[in-house]
Amino acid sequence: MKRIDEGIDITCVCCGKRSWIKKFSLPKFLYGKRYYIYKCPYCGCGLSYPPPNFFYINNNDYVDKFKRKEKVYKKHARNLINVLVNYIGLENFKKSKFSLLDIGCGGGYLLKEAEKKGIDAWGIEVNQRLIELLSKKGLKVYNKTVDDFLSQKIQFDIIILSAVLEHIKDADIFLKKIKFILKKNGIILLSQATYDGLLPTLFPFLWYAWQPWEHYWHFTPHSITRLANRLGFKVVFFKRESLYYELSSQKNSLYTIGKFLAYLVAKFGNLVRLGDNFKIILKMD
Repeated sequence: MKRIDEGIDITCVCCGKRSWIKKFSLPKFLYGKRYYIYKCPYCGCGLSYPPPNFFYINNNDYVDKFKRKEKVYKKHARNLINVLVNYIGLENFKKSKFSLLDIGCGGGYLLKEAEKKGIDAWGIEVNQRLIELLSKKGLKVYNKTVDDFLSQKIQFDIIILSAVLEHIKDADIFLKKIKFILKKNGIILLSQATYDGLLPTLFPFLWYAWQPWEHYWHFTPHSITRLANRLGFKVVFFKRESLYYELSSQKNSLYTIGKFLAYLVAKFGNLVRLGDNFKIILKMD
């Protein structure tokens, strides 16, 4: 077994332990500076070190990302809504007016897809430029926090957390608060990258989901389940799949080869049930 690193004095957000094993070293020439990925030996949760220092509020690159990758985000939004429809049932959607909150709604693509199904869809976002752009399109997007909804006693049938928890230092406290803005029998749909997939395991440098300058945490299905159970949730739906990979030719031939290899390994990983993403639905136990 690899040696426990005594120098990382950080509590695991999933299980509450304070032991870490160095898993990967991410090189400076690829990531701007050297980062390390540590693994909790008790639950498998991953940790970026040094911790990220990234700001979304006035970050125009963050806004432009949604325009550049609009096709991918639209596909992801449709995928999430299909998961909800299949779980809840199309007839139930037709009979009832569900309320939905997309936390960190980004480009608003999920809100648009939800409205097509008759869902009363709300979004919260910290980037002011995105809020203004989406509000002009008629979407209900606000610069609010979970605490704001708690104080106003506003609750929702469905809460979406798509690639959100890894950005939050105190993700366990955050998820615990969400319990109180969830209606009785309400559900939380999470979509998370998982670093125990085939691609990040075999070729960690080719995996685009590390983003250690933004991500505090790196989850696995087991570690998320451990976190959920610790907070009083139960898992009622689980699906493992692949992140979105597109083939495109680049000026740099090595970069093109790397993307092609990542695409093939990710697709094969999905076939053998070792995809690098999963969707999970939580309910109060």
